[in-house]
Amino acid sequence: MEIQITTRNMELTDDIYEYVHKKLDREEKFARDIVEAHVIIDTVKHHVYTAEVSLLGKDVTFYAEAEGETPFAAIDLVMDKIDKQLRRHKERIKGRKHKLSPRQALAETQLAPEAAPEETSDEEVVKVDKFEPKPMHPDEAIELFKLSNDDLLMFVNSETNRINVLYRMRDGRIGWVEPEY
Repeated sequence: MEIQITTRNMELTDDIYEYVHKKLDREEKFARDIVEAHVIIDTVKHHVYTAEVSLLGKDVTFYAEAEGETPFAAIDLVMDKIDKQLRRHKERIKGRKHKLSPRQALAETQLAPEAAPEETSDEEVVKVDKFEPKPMHPDEAIELFKLSNDDLLMFVNSETNRINVLYRMRDGRIGWVEPEY
């Protein structure tokens, strides 16, 4: 993990440098996907220090800030917050492992991806997927869609009992199509 330490209105001492590295090394063992760490330690008032920590991973970012009477106290408080975020994230991922993976869940909803049209040319329909849409709460559908790499998810909205479509826009945001009769 690459660690960048910035201090404002104070000098970076060897003790602070080693303390930050010691704390972040512990986090690296807990979350191996963390690639970079940015730490900012600042003196706000005469005896008030703030510490900000940003951990950048492959697919996730963690951020926290805290104040303390000493730089070490501020670092301890901010690392407690980061610990809590990392634990929640790890529990969320662990909980998903027992469930179906997003790809498996999508594959289950696509029950019969068989039978391409009999007469097709290169300019017409190339593939037909038949499936029975799974009734889902919109929040569940959004979460499933975020976890998948697919560009489209069709589902039955359990609140309205109508077919809805989630799609990934070119800028990465999610679009939603909901029929209105």
